[in-house]
Parts: sequence; structure tokens; C-alpha cells
Amino acid sequence: MSSSVANELCRIDLVNHSPLLSVRAAKLPTLATPMRLHLLSAIILLAFFTGPASATTTDEKVIYQEQPGPAVWSDPAVATMTSDAQPFHGPFRIQTVTLALDQLPPHCWIKISFDLLILGSWDGSSRVWGPDLWSLSVRGGPRLVFSSFSNAGIYANNNEQSFPDEYPIAIYPAWTGAAQKYAPGQLYQNPLAPEPSVFPDSVYHLEVLCPHQDATALFDFSGIFDDPEPEQCWGLANVTVSVATADPTPASALPALWDDLGSPDAARANAALWQCVGAGQSVVDFIAAQLPALETTVRTELSSHDTAALTPLGLKLHRLHSIVRIVGGPQSHDLCSKLEHLFPEYFGILPEKFTGINPSEPLASPSVSVSSSSVKTP
Repeated sequence: MSSSVANELCRIDLVNHSPLLSVRAAKLPTLATPMRLHLLSAIILLAFFTGPASATTTDEKVIYQEQPGPAVWSDPAVATMTSDAQPFHGPFRIQTVTLALDQLPPHCWIKISFDLLILGSWDGSSRVWGPDLWSLSVRGGPRLVFSSFSNAGIYANNNEQSFPDEYPIAIYPAWTGAAQKYAPGQLYQNPLAPEPSVFPDSVYHLEVLCPHQDATALFDFSGIFDDPEPEQCWGLANVTVSVATADPTPASALPALWDDLGSPDAARANAALWQCVGAGQSVVDFIAAQLPALETTVRTELSSHDTAALTPLGLKLHRLHSIVRIVGGPQSHDLCSKLEHLFPEYFGILPEKFTGINPSEPLASPSVSVSSSSVKTP
């Protein structure tokens, strides 16, 4: 990885702790909802959240939905989609963009859903051309998304991303979990690009949540890459934020979700992760109760697999670790440590080391020397 990417990775934590209110921009005008993406979002939500538990609470209240209100974007840039002439937030590049909401009603949970537009030559987890990463964090709270995305599935030697899991934990083909893929330039043609992009664009519908009680919420969205081409960028559409007081997921749903966390279907496992998060402290207690059985399973795994290979069990352990980290609480640090010690080989590259959460830890980013003659091969 180049030094510029490493510097950007370190910079996120500094940005996440910088005062936002002093740089608040003007409120955005009302954004029309792109009908195509709106329909796709509904389909994805139906597929993700049809199961033993729903991620919707009866007391959920929408506090922001692309309309004038107590919301401020640190960068108010708006562009127009080529596909249907609808506006979106962006395009953004290597930067952190913050959505600030204040005067929130009393609540225990906050949820944000949106369409993430991955535009241009994103190279995902490629050790040669990437990594191209995107992050979402709650200021003063947990990191919710830290994944690589790829539009380079058209190439034989550059077709990998970590989403729906965190970087650098998993490797999936480009566009895994995408709601839609567009032909080059069909979704957005960047006027700053010297020539039309040959890369397809993609849209991902994300819906994430975490415990939250403050009257103010700051969401930090970050693009993290070092590609000099201006056509590589990202945007946001259909942003909706809601709050609730009750746990979105009942504790009774956890046994069924437990199996889904180890599913080979990455989208199903990711949906289970966020439903588990919605159970709050109940899921932390549930995971703690599973530790003895997990230890037995890990011992069996160690006796029958190469520990350097990231197996489905390793992915499940990382997802459990993410759940506990996001939910937090008095026993979360101890439980995360116990999960790490179950299988240290799988926790040597925790995403925390890429985001400056622990400044005493050196960046463990992959570094590859690339000759000037290296080329992508279709």
C-alpha cells in the first residue's frame, strides 16, 4: 500500500474527532428520490430482513429523510445521475463527509439507511491496484462499515472485495451484495474525468444501526484510496435516519440468527449480523453463553484445517467480534478479548489497526511493490 493510503487510514480517526459544528455548511435542498434505486432498496431490504426477526421496531421514528430539517452536510455537493437525472450527494473522493443531526428525541437506538454509489475504477482489495476502501462511523461511537468495494470485475486478475464483510477479513468477487450494476457511464459520467470510464458503476443499499442516546448524531462517511483519476468517486442517495427506544430484534430470534452468522452466503450472514446488533445487550449475553461451545468448535477446526486459511468459522468469529464491538456495554471489551484468544490467527489483522482506533498499534496494511509495466488483464 502506498504511503498516501496509509496516511489517509491514519487520518480518519483525527477527522472523526475534529469539531464539526464550526464547519457546518448550508442545508441541502430537498432531494428527489430516484425511483429505480428506491425500488431496488425495497427489494434488497425484503430479501435481507425476511427471516426469524425483523430489524424494524414499532416505536421507530424517522428524523431525517432527504428533506429540509435539522440536518447539515459538511460538504453540500450535489450531482445528477446520468441514468434518471436524479440528484445525489457527491461526487466525493478521498475525504470524510459528515451528516450532523441535532435535537433528536429521546431514544436508545439510531439507524441509517442509504444507497452507496461506487463510481468508476474502484479496485477493492487488490494488493496491486488497491485497496479502495469506504467507511462509515458514528462520531464518538462505533465504526459501522469499513469495507473495500470493486467495480473491476471485468478484469481476470483484479476481481475481489471485502464487502459485505470488513476489510481485510474476507475476499468476494466484485459487486457482491450490490443492488444494481450499471454499464460504464450509465449511472454517472464524471465531467472532471479526462475520458469516459470503462468501469461499470454499482449501487449498494446499506442499513446499519447502533445504540445511541445523545441529542446530537454525527455520521462520518469516508472514501479511502489513492487513485489519482478523478473518475473514481462515491456518492450517497436516499439517506434516511430513524431512532427508536426498544431493541429492534427480540432476544428470541438469536438462536436462529446464530446459524446464519456462519452462512456461506455473505449477504445472509451480513443481514444476520445487523439483526443481532439490534438485540442489544441480549446478544452480548447470548454470545458470552456460547463461548464454551465455540472453544470446542475452534479446537476441532485447528486439528483439521490450515490455520492460515480463513474458514467459515473464522468469518463467523469476526462477525461476532463486530457485533460485540458495535453494541458495546460493560462486558464488551472483555468479551472481544476472549473471542480474539479463541483463534488468534484470525485476529492478527483486525480492521481497528487500519483506522487509528489504537494509535499505539503500527499499521498492518499490505504492501506490494508494483513495476511500471504492471497492467490489468481482462
